[in-house]
Amino acid sequence: MNRNAKGCRKILDMSAETDRKPTVDQVAELMVQIKRGRIKRRQLQEFIRDPEGLIELIDRTEFPVLVNYDLPLEDFIRFSGIGDGSEDRVDDRCTEDRFPRKYRGCRKVVVEFFHIGREVDVPTAKSIIDEAGYRPAVIEELLALAIVHHDAQKRRVILAVGSPSLEGNETYVPGIVGNGFGDRTLVLFPQSRFFKNDTYLVVRKEEN
Repeated sequence: MNRNAKGCRKILDMSAETDRKPTVDQVAELMVQIKRGRIKRRQLQEFIRDPEGLIELIDRTEFPVLVNYDLPLEDFIRFSGIGDGSEDRVDDRCTEDRFPRKYRGCRKVVVEFFHIGREVDVPTAKSIIDEAGYRPAVIEELLALAIVHHDAQKRRVILAVGSPSLEGNETYVPGIVGNGFGDRTLVLFPQSRFFKNDTYLVVRKEEN
């Protein structure tokens, strides 16, 4: 048995006590992601305890987007098409004054889906994302994804926790919710909420 096969078998054996088991193909893909340095040992151990999270992890996808960080937020929203569908909605709190610009200019970045697979609050998620070599995406990058890659959001909740917005004693983060039928909603989620099956939008740190 070769080294990769042994690694796959070990992961399958470790997850044998759980209700939802990863397939051999999924674990093989996981091994590839580990070799690329995208998954750390501690993260792998956490996902082994939660195979649902492990399966979510290997579905992470990369999307190149061109982001004009100087574009007004209302133009980002208009170009994204969110709000045009019969079930689309834009939270009226998603306004320019709530999201100070972190970046300026126009450049191409690669945004990625990042899954944690267990319930964590936003500060913990940010720490995990940082340890993995990424930074959380900002709202401009979230909406750039919405403009270019509409289909990627059909059945997901995608969070841009790099753009927190303070309201009273609570901090909120923007996210796009897809209902599976092409309709999308841009909303603000409380940072204190515990997220499990949602997707974090991230950017590799070297792209800063």
